[in-house]
Formats: sequence, structure tokens, C-alpha cells
Amino acid sequence: MDAAVWGMIGTLAGAVVGAAASIGATWRASTVSYRMHDDKQKQERIERAKEFQRTTLLDLQDALYDAVRMCGRAYYEDFVAYKSGTAWGKGRLTEELSAGLLASNRRVSILIERIEHAELRSEVKSLTAQMSALTMQTEKEDADCMKIEMAQKFDVLVEKIGSVLRSYY
Repeated sequence: MDAAVWGMIGTLAGAVVGAAASIGATWRASTVSYRMHDDKQKQERIERAKEFQRTTLLDLQDALYDAVRMCGRAYYEDFVAYKSGTAWGKGRLTEELSAGLLASNRRVSILIERIEHAELRSEVKSLTAQMSALTMQTEKEDADCMKIEMAQKFDVLVEKIGSVLRSYY
């Protein structure tokens, strides 16, 4: 064979090898780029979920403070009515307080379902059930005991919310 033919074969082989190498490098670069993009999207989703939980837990703390405060006001109104001779739990709550209790319980109920942490969600549900039960009590002694238990449970719950909240940072 002639040298020109060998030169042509060598040139073609070099072009094919060069093209294959270029295609392989492009393929590899696009694969790495896709993985980096996918990892970035996953990380962004994780950060959005963490931010959502942080916001939810901060809002929950505010809502629980409001709900407990409203529950305490309801207890106080029952106490005032009781001191004036009305049977415990038979006095009528003011419209403002009744609306406040309803709104605070609604807000807490909405936020409860957004909590990712199952144990915390369960404990908040337990506290809200106890707050509702306190406002329905018909015996002063039972209401007094429930109020103390509720306050203790609330203190523990606020600490736990803080702990879970810190875990999202």
C-alpha cells in the first residue's frame, strides 16, 4: 500500500478516536453537571422543608401561647363567676373570649398538621385536648388540677418545641 493511503487511514482513525474522545468527555461533563444540578435541587428542597418546619414551629409557639392565655382567661372568668355564686363552668364567657378561644384553637389545629415530628405533634394534640377539657369542666377542683397539669405540660412542650426547632438549623 501506498503511503498516502496509510496517511489517509491514520487521519481517519485519528479523527474517529478524537471524535469519540470528545463525545466521551462531553457525555461525562453533562453527566457530572446533571448530578450536580440534581444534588443542588435536592439540597434546595431539603432547605425549603427545614425552613417550612422552622416557620411552622415558631408560629406554633406563638399560637400555643395565645391558646394557653385564652384558656387561662376562660378559667379566670369561670373563677369570677364562681366567686359571685354561679356554679363552676355554668357562667357564660364573653363574646370576645369565646371568639379568641375559637380562633386560637383553630390556629393551633392548623399548625399541628404541619408538624413533621410525630411525637411533638402528638404532644401538642394532647395539650390542646387538655385545654379544651379545662374549659368544659363543671367542678372547680377538677379545673384547678387540670390547670396545673396543663401549665406543666405547656412548659415541657415549649422546651421540646425549642429543641426540635434547633434541630432544623
